[in-house]
Amino acid sequence: MLGAELLNRRVAASSLPSEALLELFVPGHPSRRISLHGGLYRLGRDSRLEVWLDHPAVSKRHALLEQIGSDWLLRDDGSTNGLYWRGQRISQLLLRDGDAVRFGPATEPGLPELVFQRRPQPRLPTLFRVAAATAAAVASAGMLLLGFSVVLMPVRGSLAPVRGPVALYDRLNRPLSSADSSEHRENKALSNYPRVLIEALLASEDSRFWWHPGVDPIGTGRALVTNLLG
Repeated sequence: MLGAELLNRRVAASSLPSEALLELFVPGHPSRRISLHGGLYRLGRDSRLEVWLDHPAVSKRHALLEQIGSDWLLRDDGSTNGLYWRGQRISQLLLRDGDAVRFGPATEPGLPELVFQRRPQPRLPTLFRVAAATAAAVASAGMLLLGFSVVLMPVRGSLAPVRGPVALYDRLNRPLSSADSSEHRENKALSNYPRVLIEALLASEDSRFWWHPGVDPIGTGRALVTNLLG
Protein backbone atom coordinates (compact mmCIF):
# COMPACT_ATOMS: atom_id res chain seq x y z
CA MET A 1 0.00 0.00 0.00
CA LEU A 2 1.09 3.53 -0.71
CA GLY A 3 0.18 4.60 2.82
CA ALA A 4 2.56 2.04 4.37
CA GLU A 5 5.36 3.16 2.07
CA LEU A 6 4.77 6.80 2.92
CA LEU A 7 4.85 6.01 6.64
CA ASN A 8 8.42 4.71 6.25
CA ARG A 9 9.71 8.04 4.92
CA ARG A 10 12.07 9.87 7.19
CA VAL A 11 12.83 13.51 7.63
CA ALA A 12 16.25 14.51 6.32
CA ALA A 13 18.81 14.28 9.08
CA SER A 14 19.74 17.61 10.60
CA SER A 15 21.37 18.57 13.88
CA LEU A 16 19.80 22.02 13.86
CA PRO A 17 16.56 22.58 15.76
CA SER A 18 13.69 23.56 13.45
CA GLU A 19 10.27 25.21 13.63
CA ALA A 20 7.32 23.43 11.98
CA LEU A 21 4.86 25.56 10.00
CA LEU A 22 1.62 24.79 8.23
CA GLU A 23 0.54 27.09 5.38
CA LEU A 24 -3.12 26.80 4.30
CA PHE A 25 -4.51 27.83 0.91
CA VAL A 26 -8.31 27.96 0.77
CA PRO A 27 -9.94 29.40 -2.39
CA GLY A 28 -11.73 32.64 -1.63
CA HIS A 29 -9.70 33.24 1.55
CA PRO A 30 -6.23 34.68 2.18
CA SER A 31 -3.50 32.17 2.91
CA ARG A 32 -2.81 31.40 6.56
CA ARG A 33 0.34 30.29 8.30
CA ILE A 34 0.13 28.30 11.53
CA SER A 35 3.07 27.53 13.81
CA LEU A 36 2.96 23.97 15.13
CA HIS A 37 3.94 23.54 18.78
CA GLY A 38 3.45 19.83 19.34
CA GLY A 39 0.47 17.67 20.23
CA LEU A 40 -2.54 16.81 18.05
CA TYR A 41 -4.26 19.13 15.57
CA ARG A 42 -7.69 18.36 14.06
CA LEU A 43 -8.36 19.70 10.56
CA GLY A 44 -11.82 20.15 9.08
CA ARG A 45 -14.80 22.33 8.27
CA ASP A 46 -15.94 22.43 11.91
CA SER A 47 -15.03 25.85 13.35
CA ARG A 48 -14.36 24.28 16.76
CA LEU A 49 -11.35 22.36 15.46
CA GLU A 50 -7.76 23.51 15.87
CA VAL A 51 -7.34 24.05 12.10
CA TRP A 52 -10.51 25.31 10.46
CA LEU A 53 -10.93 25.16 6.67
CA ASP A 54 -14.08 26.87 5.42
CA HIS A 55 -14.73 24.99 2.17
CA PRO A 56 -17.55 22.65 1.08
CA ALA A 57 -15.10 20.00 -0.20
CA VAL A 58 -13.64 19.63 3.28
CA SER A 59 -15.35 17.26 5.72
CA LYS A 60 -16.29 18.43 9.20
CA ARG A 61 -13.44 16.29 10.54
CA HIS A 62 -11.21 15.74 7.58
CA ALA A 63 -7.72 14.91 8.92
CA LEU A 64 -5.50 14.66 11.98
CA LEU A 65 -2.00 16.13 12.30
CA GLU A 66 0.05 14.67 15.16
CA GLN A 67 3.63 15.13 16.29
CA ILE A 68 5.55 11.87 16.68
CA GLY A 69 8.98 12.53 18.14
CA SER A 70 10.47 15.25 15.98
CA ASP A 71 8.25 14.36 12.98
CA TRP A 72 4.67 15.24 12.02
CA LEU A 73 2.21 12.62 10.80
CA LEU A 74 -0.87 13.60 8.74
CA ARG A 75 -3.74 11.05 8.72
CA ASP A 76 -7.09 10.93 6.96
CA ASP A 77 -9.89 11.01 9.55
CA GLY A 78 -12.51 9.23 7.44
CA SER A 79 -13.13 12.16 5.11
CA THR A 80 -15.29 12.01 1.98
CA ASN A 81 -12.84 13.49 -0.53
CA GLY A 82 -9.67 12.21 1.16
CA LEU A 83 -6.10 13.52 1.10
CA TYR A 84 -3.96 13.65 -2.04
CA TRP A 85 -0.19 13.92 -2.25
CA ARG A 86 1.57 14.07 -5.63
CA GLY A 87 -1.66 13.11 -7.37
CA GLN A 88 -2.32 9.96 -5.32
CA ARG A 89 -4.73 9.42 -2.47
CA ILE A 90 -3.07 8.66 0.86
CA SER A 91 -4.29 7.51 4.23
CA GLN A 92 -1.32 8.93 6.14
CA LEU A 93 1.88 10.77 5.40
CA LEU A 94 4.97 11.50 7.45
CA LEU A 95 5.51 15.09 6.41
CA ARG A 96 8.78 16.65 5.41
CA ASP A 97 9.70 20.16 4.37
CA GLY A 98 7.87 21.28 1.22
CA ASP A 99 5.17 18.59 1.16
CA ALA A 100 1.90 19.84 -0.38
CA VAL A 101 -1.32 17.94 0.37
CA ARG A 102 -4.72 18.61 -1.31
CA PHE A 103 -8.12 18.09 0.31
CA GLY A 104 -9.51 16.20 -2.68
CA PRO A 105 -8.42 14.74 -6.02
CA ALA A 106 -5.99 16.62 -8.20
CA THR A 107 -8.47 16.51 -11.09
CA GLU A 108 -10.85 18.78 -9.21
CA PRO A 109 -9.78 22.45 -9.41
CA GLY A 110 -10.24 24.99 -6.64
CA LEU A 111 -9.70 22.68 -3.66
CA PRO A 112 -7.94 23.64 -0.41
CA GLU A 113 -4.30 22.71 0.00
CA LEU A 114 -1.79 22.71 2.83
CA VAL A 115 1.99 23.03 2.61
CA PHE A 116 4.24 21.77 5.41
CA GLN A 117 7.44 23.73 6.13
CA ARG A 118 10.39 23.37 8.46
CA ARG A 119 12.53 26.41 9.21
CA PRO A 120 15.88 25.84 10.92
CA GLN A 121 16.27 28.01 13.97
CA PRO A 122 19.46 30.09 14.22
CA ARG A 123 22.25 28.27 15.98
CA LEU A 124 24.15 31.41 16.96
CA PRO A 125 22.35 32.09 20.29
CA THR A 126 23.04 28.52 21.43
CA LEU A 127 26.70 28.74 20.45
CA PHE A 128 26.98 32.12 22.15
CA ARG A 129 25.52 30.76 25.39
CA VAL A 130 27.88 27.78 25.32
CA ALA A 131 30.91 30.00 24.61
CA ALA A 132 29.93 32.43 27.37
CA ALA A 133 29.45 29.62 29.89
CA THR A 134 32.81 28.08 28.91
CA ALA A 135 34.61 31.43 29.24
CA ALA A 136 33.01 32.04 32.64
CA ALA A 137 34.04 28.57 33.84
CA VAL A 138 37.64 29.07 32.67
CA ALA A 139 37.81 32.51 34.31
CA SER A 140 36.42 31.14 37.58
CA ALA A 141 38.92 28.28 37.56
CA GLY A 142 41.77 30.73 36.91
CA MET A 143 40.72 32.99 39.78
CA LEU A 144 40.43 29.97 42.08
CA LEU A 145 43.93 28.77 41.17
CA LEU A 146 45.30 32.28 41.65
CA GLY A 147 43.74 32.45 45.10
CA PHE A 148 45.26 29.10 46.07
CA SER A 149 48.68 30.21 44.82
CA VAL A 150 48.54 33.40 46.90
CA VAL A 151 47.57 31.46 50.02
CA LEU A 152 50.03 28.60 49.58
CA MET A 153 52.99 30.58 48.19
CA PRO A 154 52.83 34.18 49.45
CA VAL A 155 55.19 36.57 47.67
CA ARG A 156 55.77 39.97 49.21
CA GLY A 157 57.79 42.82 47.80
CA SER A 158 60.30 42.56 45.00
CA LEU A 159 62.88 39.81 44.66
CA ALA A 160 65.45 42.12 43.04
CA PRO A 161 66.95 43.75 46.20
CA VAL A 162 67.03 40.49 48.15
CA ARG A 163 70.57 39.44 49.07
CA GLY A 164 71.90 36.50 50.96
CA PRO A 165 73.31 36.80 54.51
CA VAL A 166 76.82 38.27 54.86
CA ALA A 167 79.04 37.11 57.72
CA LEU A 168 82.22 39.07 58.61
CA TYR A 169 85.04 37.73 60.79
CA ASP A 170 88.14 39.39 62.23
CA ARG A 171 91.66 38.00 62.16
CA LEU A 172 90.91 35.99 65.30
CA ASN A 173 87.96 34.34 63.53
CA ARG A 174 85.43 36.24 65.63
CA PRO A 175 82.18 37.36 63.98
CA LEU A 176 81.81 41.08 63.36
CA SER A 177 78.52 42.95 63.19
CA SER A 178 77.73 44.12 59.70
CA ALA A 179 75.81 47.28 58.78
CA ASP A 180 73.12 45.14 57.16
CA SER A 181 72.85 42.77 60.06
CA SER A 182 69.69 43.00 62.17
CA GLU A 183 71.30 41.08 65.03
CA HIS A 184 71.99 43.20 68.12
CA ARG A 185 75.14 42.41 70.10
CA GLU A 186 76.28 43.96 73.37
CA ASN A 187 79.85 43.92 74.64
CA LYS A 188 80.17 42.38 78.06
CA ALA A 189 82.46 45.09 79.49
CA LEU A 190 82.70 48.83 78.97
CA SER A 191 86.41 48.46 78.33
CA ASN A 192 85.60 46.56 75.16
CA TYR A 193 84.33 49.76 73.55
CA PRO A 194 86.80 52.24 72.06
CA ARG A 195 87.83 55.04 74.43
CA VAL A 196 86.93 57.66 71.85
CA LEU A 197 83.38 56.29 71.61
CA ILE A 198 82.95 56.38 75.37
CA GLU A 199 84.12 60.00 75.59
CA ALA A 200 81.86 61.03 72.70
CA LEU A 201 78.86 59.44 74.42
CA LEU A 202 79.59 61.19 77.71
CA ALA A 203 80.08 64.53 75.95
CA SER A 204 76.76 64.11 74.18
CA GLU A 205 74.96 63.36 77.43
CA ASP A 206 76.61 66.32 79.17
CA SER A 207 75.63 68.70 76.39
CA ARG A 208 71.98 67.61 76.64
CA PHE A 209 71.83 67.47 80.42
CA TRP A 210 69.84 70.72 80.76
CA TRP A 211 67.61 70.03 77.76
CA HIS A 212 64.98 68.20 79.76
CA PRO A 213 63.92 67.94 83.40
CA GLY A 214 65.51 64.53 83.96
CA VAL A 215 63.52 62.63 81.32
CA ASP A 216 64.45 62.44 77.64
CA PRO A 217 61.19 61.70 75.80
CA ILE A 218 62.91 61.60 72.41
CA GLY A 219 65.56 59.18 73.56
CA THR A 220 63.00 57.10 75.44
CA GLY A 221 60.79 56.86 72.36
CA ARG A 222 63.75 56.00 70.16
CA ALA A 223 64.84 53.28 72.58
CA LEU A 224 61.30 51.90 72.71
CA VAL A 225 61.09 51.70 68.94
CA THR A 226 64.51 50.07 68.76
CA ASN A 227 63.53 47.44 71.32
CA LEU A 228 60.27 46.69 69.55
CA LEU A 229 61.89 46.36 66.14
CA GLY A 230 64.83 44.41 67.49
